[in-house]
Amino acid sequence: MRKNQATFISALFIAVIVCLVFFTLLPQQVSRDEGPLAEFSTKRALQHVASISDKPHYSGSSNHKDVANYIVSELEKLKLETDIQEGTTLTDWETL
Repeated sequence: MRKNQATFISALFIAVIVCLVFFTLLPQQVSRDEGPLAEFSTKRALQHVASISDKPHYSGSSNHKDVANYIVSELEKLKLETDIQEGTTLTDWETL
């Protein structure tokens, strides 16, 4: 009886600790978009995510190029220097 009780208490303790760690790692607040542009805003970031994820953009598709151009233009608006690297790979099926 004592062994089962100790096992149950140990399992309960571990479950509580895991739950506490999980919930403390979740975002606690969503930033407002009224803040200055120099600070991160969740709503502004989600606008970019919505633009990027609007259509499927698998590698090689025309939407892939559109998404790449969108990201480059947004980075250039921030006065960042951008460079797109292109290359080819050989797959397991020996195709490019």
